[in-house]
Amino acid sequence: MLDGAANDRRLRSTMSDIRQVLKPPYRSGADEVITVGDRRNFQRSTAHPHLVRNDGVWFDFAITLRDWAVIAWSFEVRFPDQVPAFVRFDLNPPGHANTVRCHLHPGTDDDGLSVPLAADWTPEQVLGLMLNGLRRTGRVRVE
Repeated sequence: MLDGAANDRRLRSTMSDIRQVLKPPYRSGADEVITVGDRRNFQRSTAHPHLVRNDGVWFDFAITLRDWAVIAWSFEVRFPDQVPAFVRFDLNPPGHANTVRCHLHPGTDDDGLSVPLAADWTPEQVLGLMLNGLRRTGRVRVE
């Protein structure tokens, strides 16, 4: 999906950038949890590996696997100089302190605002939103 987006210029990011984001997985814990992608970038720093869409919006993600099954993921898209500044989609691992396992954060980490989502979203569906959706429409509200 990412190589297709780079080839048809939906991404400014190159194949080299994609390989940097999809760096070799790191393992943690005795139960062999494998994470592909970078760790969460709560500082929203462009110094971390990320991908840039053709409209200048940038995003990154991490997908965590156990026994090759997806147990968690986090995707965050960032809108430079716009409100909201970001939207993050999370599927927390089972047993996480957040009781709403699958949710999105619409531009805020601090006040606990999250919107529940169906837990059957796949990483491919959320990546599709990062690449093809969540775009400014340019509409102006008229009162």
